[in-house]
Amino acid sequence: KNTGAIIVVMQRVHENDLTGFLLEKKTPWQYLCLPAIAESDESRALKSGGHYYRKQGDALHPERESLKQLDFVKSDLGSYVFAGQYQQQPAPEGESIVKRAWFNEYHEDGLPNFDLIIQSWDTAMTENESSDYSVGMTIGYIKDGYKNYYYILDVIRKKMEYPKLLHCIRSWIHKNNHHTHKKVIVEDIGSGKAIIQSLRNEGHNICAYKPTADKHTRLIAVTDILESGFVYLPKKAQWLDDFLLEVTRFPNAKHDDQVDALSQALNWLMSNYRVPVRVIRRPSILG
Repeated sequence: KNTGAIIVVMQRVHENDLTGFLLEKKTPWQYLCLPAIAESDESRALKSGGHYYRKQGDALHPERESLKQLDFVKSDLGSYVFAGQYQQQPAPEGESIVKRAWFNEYHEDGLPNFDLIIQSWDTAMTENESSDYSVGMTIGYIKDGYKNYYYILDVIRKKMEYPKLLHCIRSWIHKNNHHTHKKVIVEDIGSGKAIIQSLRNEGHNICAYKPTADKHTRLIAVTDILESGFVYLPKKAQWLDDFLLEVTRFPNAKHDDQVDALSQALNWLMSNYRVPVRVIRRPSILG
């Protein structure tokens, strides 16, 4: 141990990742941070002698990734993810991730024809749990060439026990029978499992969504869609203020059910329907 060394090489992912954890320990670490774009003038001593210099705003390796290429990456990933993985400066999780200004507006009398309409459900964890909300979010999706647009048409947010929740989803399915292209996505945990099974037994085509990451990570995965202005909200709606308050305060809001329903819908659409805007060669996270 007197002569050994431990070396950790990684991109920052969030404030409490491995690097963040180690830096908070009392054990001294030599910390070398190399952001893709210099945050300030830098001078690094080289073991071979001399120094490595770069000025604020310079790219780390311009021959491999120019500033123009990095701008494309930032546009594709969103500024929140780019700050962590490329600048090694993850934003504190206590800060707001989603900004109100990212959303565009639509007028109900000028809605386009949608390629697909989905309803994304985040249900209470157990069938008899009264403290949590169940949220159903209806989204109209349009694929226009290499662009993808998402219109939030309605949000149902209620405390419902299992029978009423099942009836609510079933009613939406019957109400939208005239839509040839429609999907219902239900989170495959808690009471969602029973909901999925019951509706499938009735012959309905229900998509079970099994989350593979935590709430924070699932939202981060779709911030590029949000930040690019591809998500539209109605100019007026009874549910609009509560939705914006919760989404723009996450992760500090008292509830996050609407955040879960939104990230679930966008992640599902991104995996199954979204056309990528561009293909960018990126460094492997694993090196």
